[in-house]
Amino acid sequence: MITRKLVPVCAGITLMSGMFLMGQDTWPPQPPRDRLVFIGWEATDGNMGGLAGADALCQAWAEQCPDAPAGEYKAWLSDDTESPSTRFTKDGQFKLINGSLVARSWADLTDLYIGVPIAYDCDYGIVQGSVWTGTSFDGTPATSAGSCENWSTGDPAWNAYQGSSLMRTSAWTIAGQDDCDDLAYLYCFQQ
Repeated sequence: MITRKLVPVCAGITLMSGMFLMGQDTWPPQPPRDRLVFIGWEATDGNMGGLAGADALCQAWAEQCPDAPAGEYKAWLSDDTESPSTRFTKDGQFKLINGSLVARSWADLTDLYIGVPIAYDCDYGIVQGSVWTGTSFDGTPATSAGSCENWSTGDPAWNAYQGSSLMRTSAWTIAGQDDCDDLAYLYCFQQ
């Protein structure tokens, strides 16, 4: 049986099983974890109660799916001041519930193409249609259209960018504009 003993050698240095520790971790860093990406299964108009309301929808859907990892989920949405590029955790790979790889990294996610369309909800169902985003392919706000008054109105006088859940090109997030009374889905990302 091997026993380990800590032996003080001098101030700030400790000998442990033949290794000197000098104020740094001796364990290798853990690789970034995979992050679940899914499309919500209920369409909504542009009035979601702001980014916080949209995030709450994603969180509620994730909590209803038995195979979705526990944790925080946020909607892929931008308003006048925030966007996925400023409010998302960017490490790890992005995968669908069935294990399909959407992107190997944040840079891969925001480079014009994704690996597979984001058309699965978190309970293995397929959802096809328009998705509210207000977001350019690089995760920043789409500037030439509004965001349904920061996602607080379903008034047809306002509009916002939508993506398409069927696309792998930048159209997954920015395919066109529609009026805020239109019904569209949300992309949800584990943080």
